Amino acid sequence: MYNKCMVNLARNKKGSIFLGKIMFFAPFASVFSLSTSLSAKRQNTTNNESSNEKHKNAYFSLRDDYILFNQYQYNTGLCWDFSATKSLETALMINTNEMYDFSEASITINDTNNVGGGSWFDDYDRLISRYGISYESDFKFGDLYYVPNKGIYHQKLRDLFNKHIHKNFRKAVERVDFNRYDYENIKKHIVKNGSLFVAIKGYKTVSNDKYYNEVTTKSNSKIKVHELVGTGRENTHAVSIIGWDDNYKATDGSTGAWIILNSDNLYSNRDGVNFLPYNSSAVINDFNGYKYVGKNILISESNANYENEFSNYYNSANYGTKSKNTFAKNRNIFKSTQGVKIEYKINQNVAKLNSIFAKVYQDGVDVSAYFNIEYVKNEGVKLHSKSPLKSGTYSVKLIYDYNLINGNEHHSDSQTRQIYVLDGTEAIQANSYWTISNNSHIVFHANNSYVLNNHTPVILASKSNEVNFNNRLLYTNSKNEENTYFKVNDDKLQDSKVNSFLAKYKDDSFEADVSAFFGNSLASKRKYRFYRLDEKAKYTFTKLYFDLDGAKTDSLVTEVPFSESGALSKHYLPNLKKDNSEFLKYTYINKNGVESDLPFDTYKNKYYVTYNHIKDLKTNVLEFNYIGNRQKGNNQTYANPIIVKAIFDTKKEAKIVGSNLKSSYKALETINLQDVNISVENNGNIEFVKPTKVNYQSSQHINYGDSKIVLEYEFNGKKYVYEHSINVEKLIIDAPKNFENKFVYDGHEHNLGLDKFSFKTDVLVNDLKHIDSSKYQSSIKIKNKNYSFAEGKNELVYEWEILPKVISKNSIIDKSILKFDDEVLYSFDKLNFNEYKSSNQLLSASSPIVYFKYKDDKNHNSKELLEIDLSNYNIKPVENSNKRKSTVIIASSVTASAVGITVALVLSAIFIKKNKNKKVN
Repeated sequence: MYNKCMVNLARNKKGSIFLGKIMFFAPFASVFSLSTSLSAKRQNTTNNESSNEKHKNAYFSLRDDYILFNQYQYNTGLCWDFSATKSLETALMINTNEMYDFSEASITINDTNNVGGGSWFDDYDRLISRYGISYESDFKFGDLYYVPNKGIYHQKLRDLFNKHIHKNFRKAVERVDFNRYDYENIKKHIVKNGSLFVAIKGYKTVSNDKYYNEVTTKSNSKIKVHELVGTGRENTHAVSIIGWDDNYKATDGSTGAWIILNSDNLYSNRDGVNFLPYNSSAVINDFNGYKYVGKNILISESNANYENEFSNYYNSANYGTKSKNTFAKNRNIFKSTQGVKIEYKINQNVAKLNSIFAKVYQDGVDVSAYFNIEYVKNEGVKLHSKSPLKSGTYSVKLIYDYNLINGNEHHSDSQTRQIYVLDGTEAIQANSYWTISNNSHIVFHANNSYVLNNHTPVILASKSNEVNFNNRLLYTNSKNEENTYFKVNDDKLQDSKVNSFLAKYKDDSFEADVSAFFGNSLASKRKYRFYRLDEKAKYTFTKLYFDLDGAKTDSLVTEVPFSESGALSKHYLPNLKKDNSEFLKYTYINKNGVESDLPFDTYKNKYYVTYNHIKDLKTNVLEFNYIGNRQKGNNQTYANPIIVKAIFDTKKEAKIVGSNLKSSYKALETINLQDVNISVENNGNIEFVKPTKVNYQSSQHINYGDSKIVLEYEFNGKKYVYEHSINVEKLIIDAPKNFENKFVYDGHEHNLGLDKFSFKTDVLVNDLKHIDSSKYQSSIKIKNKNYSFAEGKNELVYEWEILPKVISKNSIIDKSILKFDDEVLYSFDKLNFNEYKSSNQLLSASSPIVYFKYKDDKNHNSKELLEIDLSNYNIKPVENSNKRKSTVIIASSVTASAVGITVALVLSAIFIKKNKNKKVN
């Protein structure tokens, strides 16, 4: 059972359709029972419920929270491949918050005898489990077209592309299957693990104008609601469920539908979205997909803030309404106008990181120099682009060593993540085409142009300079459609029209810089290759598959029209550069699978491929892949592949590419060799090795002033030395604080007591003792270069003093005789002072108050006075004789008067008592 779909691949000069009907096959699936900050602020744009509750919502779409690109399968039978790959991509996406763009071509190339054809979910799972899958940037969709179905060149191309395969992605998921009516568990899976593969048959796609005509009216006929309906026709297909809408009104009047991605056409906004009613008769099998079971050893954080206008977009209640101020959760999608900051860190809930190493590649070329790469011990690695990056795909290879929290054994692993940089002009359909006998030969720029990277796009033009240039933007860029255009210098490049300015290029093969604009803003600029072809001539289109072994080139054209004679009978190959290597020659794989030298033009100093090479490599009709079989009657089919290899004389010595050693150490540190991993690159592979010995510049440890440490290691039976540059920080000695630095003269010796701090290294202490009142300095000085005080100081000076003594009651050392601790002066009037010897000098005082002060010298303060009340010290001044007599006379008179009064009172009392006794008798 196969499907039949209407596909618009190319347009003729007047805009009519060349390929009106293209068949592509996709047998249905069989039945089986089955994280600063650096991170940009994310918004859950559909609801506030946790992911555990989202399955209860009436509406949900994976595009609410994520950028999720759809694919266009053109004239292949790979709907099964696109749908199953989407299940893998979204399972990983939801559980890592990164975008994954895998290569469907890398799956079908290993399906010998069925390359590009239809198949089952079971077959997909078998192929990916056995061979793995590569990223789209390493095996582009358009590269598949020339791959034979079988034979020598089929195997050689498998060998070439399988070098990019990753097997760990399939290991991170497990297969699941759902009964089509198990709505609750299907919805739970979509929320937590992404899209599901659905096989359908007997269907067609219609516009649901019955219930959603207002969507078309509102959008000026640009947007329609498309629905898959059962028809009973003999066609089979596979699509991806990415969400649901319980309130969707189907064309048959039923309610509720799955939201699906359909790869058989572009649809509104080129977003690939259709609705599949819950009760659709087109569904023929269980739903299949992948559940995430990975450990998430490495998690990512970034400054990505890519706008997502398609949150809640597919809700039938407001279908087609774009959201504002909503941003995708994908942490690895960046705008070309921003700097890229991304961090890969150990998930500390799962593992403990021992070491990590990162390299960044684009098209196999090491571009790590575009980034500042910072290793954070025990945490991970941070990548920060030195300047905004060109749009494209960047692969980050991570090699790391860790221990699981619940285990002590070491694990060494590697994985490749990707960074996507977008400029807003990326396309889902980007190609040129040439028409012969009403059949079009498509030249792919790339299926999605963000994976084009450094490959040179090809544009085919007629002798009159009529350009065939087709570019349809991705759904995320649909808002830029009307304002996006391309220019060569100051001239606008227009599809299906004569571009007369190209006449200034006299050769039929030439390169020109093409700039992409939206509005007045320059989005990107890249080199294009133009071929000016004669509509009456015959051309053989050829795909060049390059194996450049990591070399750099300024221009890499991979799809070339050849003619039997003339300028286009040769194609010159680019000059290459590769570090640590000398370019020797180009070779190619001949029809027998043998590597042979390509010719060299001494005049142009270039290697080249000729028409004769191409002619000998034409694929036998019996070995055509699915696409070729569909076009057997077209002499311009995809039948001429050639593998071109660059040969270098590369130094065989192992190359150190990094280590987990720090760039900064503290003095006296030593290196534990068991903790060190050195990353060694050998023949394109990176391995960890353990050093056998460490040599310091001096002594048995790191010293301040050292600039390197030298490690010895063995690799492949040879001994090597690795010098690692370091900065060394001094050890900080805590300076004494909060001690007494003011003393009062007391006749005893004083100092700061710095010796009591017991410094454990070479510290010279200068802290002399002093008796006399004065200001003094003490100091501590470090003699060992590995130490310093705070702020890098090697010597600290402390100011301190002994103050003159001030007289006080504490100066009295014997109160009974009023004796002082030092020589003092006394005065009764604060004016006249005499030297004080003993308290006898105070007996003549006219008042009990006396004033004392110290004698004037450097250790005593003579300005301060001490007031003493002699009566408090039992000291009585001696009185004169006249004063004594007066005192006696006064005292006698007072006494006599008192006695007289007393006698009179006694006599009166006796007289009163006698009178009372007489009355009683």
